Order: sequence, then structure tokens, then C-alpha cells
Amino acid sequence: MRQAEEIVYKKQLDKEYLPITGLADFTKSAAELAFGKNSSVLKDGLNVTVQGISGTGSLMIGGI
Repeated sequence: MRQAEEIVYKKQLDKEYLPITGLADFTKSAAELAFGKNSSVLKDGLNVTVQGISGTGSLMIGGI
């Protein structure tokens, strides 16, 4: 535990929760992977991407 705390401190990380939609860099990269980096969907801002927890949580988001 102390080693983990030291790593967090040295890398200037925090232990805060992610925003409700997830980690922005992750969701952007996931959308680029799914649609293609040069997709018109992404260029025109026609998508909304959120990060779900686990498969069940993601299915819940998809079902809403």
C-alpha cells in the first residue's frame, strides 16, 4: 500500500473518481477505433461516447 501511495505521489496522480461519462481520452480513442479516425460521424460531432463499468453496466447504458 505504501509503495502504491508513493507511486501516486511521485507521478502527481490523484485518487478522484472519473467524471460520470468516463475518461475523456479513453472515450475519444474508443470512438476513433469504432468509427474510424476520419469518420464523418466524428468530424461532424454526431456521436456521444461514454465509458461504462463492466459488460453489464455497458449493456444498461446501451439499453437506455
